[in-house]
Amino acid sequence: MARILIAIIVCVVIVLTAVPAAGEAIYADDLRSGPLPEWVTNRGTWTWEPHGLSSAGYGENRIFLDLSRDIPEYEISLAASLHEGKGWGLFFGADLDDHDRLDGYSFQYEPQSRGGAYLLQDWMANHKSTVERVDSALDLDVFHNFTFHVTPGAFRAYQDGDLVLSYEGELPAAGSLVGLRTWSNGEATFRDLNIQTIPEPPAFLLLLAGAVVGLKRLR
Repeated sequence: MARILIAIIVCVVIVLTAVPAAGEAIYADDLRSGPLPEWVTNRGTWTWEPHGLSSAGYGENRIFLDLSRDIPEYEISLAASLHEGKGWGLFFGADLDDHDRLDGYSFQYEPQSRGGAYLLQDWMANHKSTVERVDSALDLDVFHNFTFHVTPGAFRAYQDGDLVLSYEGELPAAGSLVGLRTWSNGEATFRDLNIQTIPEPPAFLLLLAGAVVGLKRLR
């Protein structure tokens, strides 16, 4: 009898968890019309075009959005295409001091980094160090859909639904800035940005999990 009940509960959990829960919306914009007042250009030149937000100009380009709240766990999704240059980056958990020095983290898409790589980098006073690196051949002039899961103890990056970089370790946020960057005359376009909290499992699923454990003990 216990085995039958366990099988039923497991099936119910599988069915219910197959339907993704939605997190709380924090920010959403297709980035195809602007300029938007909440975005602040920090370096270089950014243009708002019908196909997305594009970087242009020499040197480094940075633009930031302040989420203006402490959000320990959240998900960022956007589409991005690198047209030329060494790569593009996404800042998160970032802050700028009075001297324009950046603390925080960035995910970077770098086709020219020793054959291509995805990188997770830690920034302190504008100096960056690589926390995690995954070598991979990367392409140019192709829009890819990226999703990033950010928590205080882990970071995961997905490209077109496939996990491309994963890191487990402490990632204390320096601030509430999210931003985009290119460098070394890089040109990239970004669009369809969405930021939301990562939903917690529904309480009834936790109760069902507890029931499964209890039934196993009765066996």
